[in-house]
Amino acid sequence: SNHFVEVEHEHIVPKGQKGFKMIIKSARGIPKMDSFSATDCFVEVYIGNKNWGRTSTVNNDNSPYFDEEIDIPVYTGEPIEFILMDEDVSQNREIGRVKILKPESGMYKVKSQTSDGSVVSNGELEVEIIK
Repeated sequence: SNHFVEVEHEHIVPKGQKGFKMIIKSARGIPKMDSFSATDCFVEVYIGNKNWGRTSTVNNDNSPYFDEEIDIPVYTGEPIEFILMDEDVSQNREIGRVKILKPESGMYKVKSQTSDGSVVSNGELEVEIIK
């Protein structure tokens, strides 16, 4: 019987679309999400609808320092979204999001939508891009 094998094509880079490395440096001023301790924060990275990875979790720290590198081998121009999460035993909760339209180093505001639809700032995320 034939088995269909999915082939990874990530080594094929379209012309003019090279990737970059991003270093998720740190976050600061993020809200306390847990009743009895500081936030257990990690960051997920999405480009388009694809999850490119996540940092490890920094426990009990509302200004977590990650300094973790994520390699983006091919970048086709979609917005980059960082989702800050609070890791919890029962259920991970979203702290807020950062969306950037092009890969540039900087300190970005973490935004969160409240139940009434208004947008609040939930601290900042520092990202370094190495092209």
